[in-house]
Amino acid sequence: MGKLLRVVVIILLILSIGALVFGIMLFLKRELLKGRTQKLETTLFQLGPVIEAGPATEIPAKSFDSRDIAPCTAEVLDSPQKSPFWDTYRIELELPDQPRLDVKAKERELKTYYKIDPVTGKIERDPMTRLKVTSGEGTMQSVLNEVLKAAVEQYNRLNDTRAQLKALREEYIATVQDLNAQKKVLREKLVYIVQLETKIKELEEKIRQLEQKIADLEAEIKKLQETIAEKEKEIQKLNEVIANKNTEIVRLKNEIEQLRGQLSGKDVVFQGKIEPGKKGTVVAADPQWNFVVVDVSEAFMKEVLGNDLSFPVPIGVELNIRRAGEGGKFVTKIRLMNVRTKQHLAVGDVLMNWKQKEVNVGDIVFF
Repeated sequence: MGKLLRVVVIILLILSIGALVFGIMLFLKRELLKGRTQKLETTLFQLGPVIEAGPATEIPAKSFDSRDIAPCTAEVLDSPQKSPFWDTYRIELELPDQPRLDVKAKERELKTYYKIDPVTGKIERDPMTRLKVTSGEGTMQSVLNEVLKAAVEQYNRLNDTRAQLKALREEYIATVQDLNAQKKVLREKLVYIVQLETKIKELEEKIRQLEQKIADLEAEIKKLQETIAEKEKEIQKLNEVIANKNTEIVRLKNEIEQLRGQLSGKDVVFQGKIEPGKKGTVVAADPQWNFVVVDVSEAFMKEVLGNDLSFPVPIGVELNIRRAGEGGKFVTKIRLMNVRTKQHLAVGDVLMNWKQKEVNVGDIVFF
């Protein structure tokens, strides 16, 4: 009997030690869960003020001046075609400092895991499963759902803002390119107009001198009747000179009109020669719009634009693209569309019927 009692006591001692160990382990787990929960609550209180409570109220689009996209010709247009960019612009995405979430005001709900019946003050149970309800108004889940919904809406607005920024950048680039191209043509026309004005002034001065000479001769004819015949011949010669000058003026005016026609934006067909070899490196590529930007060499620009880089950009110049490195694989072909001489940059359209791979930054452009 005494031996049995000792065995029972030993077993009870072992069980007590096990219970103590498990109790210590549970206490440590409790502290771990408590600490994690408190950190999550603190972080959620800090996260709330940086999340907008909802989207900004839509604002009617303002009447911004749109970009003129009509071709530049000698015709005066009262209502030129305008870019529709501002028609879909969402100005409300620009509004800062929208109302934020106040999670701190819902601290009580955030600490309530089970839903409490407001009438009985007891935990509600699902009528079907009889499980305790953990969602609904007044619970932690309700606050978390509100924060999650606001975060998702803010993320979607962020993506909308990014898309609008991209569209704005593309509109800006197109505007700059159009403006730069028009300024280049305008500078050339202004130079030619100044030359013509100088020439016209010279001709006007000559005509004025001739007219003065005619007046002097007419006065002299009145005084010298005996030399009327000779003076009439001289006057006839002078009239012929005037007629020739008038013909010259008409010819110059015709040349002006012809040059204006030549400067009206017609494409120039390339008739030069391009030496085989590397011409540049791809520095940007847009697979959506199928164009690339190339850092081209000085020698290549002289081949297509002349030694003084004054020729207009020709059409029909096609270049090849391959991967960088020795033995790089063929990627595609591009057609030259524009050249920026100061930046040593060229823009080309990707020829889709030659496309083997997507163009990457760093690819080699060769002829």
